[in-house]
Amino acid sequence: MITTPLWLRIIFLAAVLTGAVSNGLADEPNAAALKQQVESFYQAGKYREAIAIAERLLELTKQTFGAEDLHTAEALDTLGSLYTQAGEYAKAGPLLQQALQIITKLCGNEKPDAAGILAHLARLDMATGKFIEAEALLQQALQIRKQSFGTEHPETVKSLRDLGALYVEIGEFAKAEAPLQQALEISEKLFGLGHAQTAQDLHALGMLYMSLGDYARAEPILVDALAITKQAYGAKHPQTLRMLHDVGILYLKLGDEKKAESYLLQSLELEEKALGPQHPETVATLNL
Repeated sequence: MITTPLWLRIIFLAAVLTGAVSNGLADEPNAAALKQQVESFYQAGKYREAIAIAERLLELTKQTFGAEDLHTAEALDTLGSLYTQAGEYAKAGPLLQQALQIITKLCGNEKPDAAGILAHLARLDMATGKFIEAEALLQQALQIRKQSFGTEHPETVKSLRDLGALYVEIGEFAKAEAPLQQALEISEKLFGLGHAQTAQDLHALGMLYMSLGDYARAEPILVDALAITKQAYGAKHPQTLRMLHDVGILYLKLGDEKKAESYLLQSLELEEKALGPQHPETVATLNL
């Protein structure tokens, strides 16, 4: 079973949930409340609950604005991204494709809204092993974001991080280091060292070093990223669990079985509670 690497998934719904598209739904109390619930459940790592609310939000959005509207595209993107996060890849794809079609028809494919959906489609492709398709989508999203926001912007950082993570996944380590280093430098400048956004970039770089076999260099980076994420989101959040898992793998490679077992058992116990026993990440930990 193909599983999604941690650094491809961490906080990737943030732009969607905060609303890159101007949100006319703010004038609709029911819709606004639903959006708030989706974000709250996602931030708590409760994807099943978030999906149920996002489905209601999509129906309400269609009724309010019609099937081919920017708000509907946003709702489709949110629901599709949640399905990706929950490991339900077959359900995610059609929703994300439909969202992209609406955005392209209304705005063209060079707008920031299109870049966000392209990135979400790329992450779905990466989760299902379609790396060539994912690279093309991520390169397109990166160029759109650079043109729209400039180089030193959180949205551009997301694209740099995703592109670097893709190169790590396919073993193109020489290509990976530059975008990952650049993403980390920009995040440190924008957010500071102790911010959850910076932790994502620390983790991505640490995973690169682990993939290169430079475990001594990877260890402090991955441990720091875990500590920051745990403080930001809590010990039971899925993002924290995934970092626990990766630190456990690192200690396995270092030959420290005692530490590895501690991290991996914590990860497995909490993954089963938060994600369920059939989620790809839970299964991956069980199969170690």
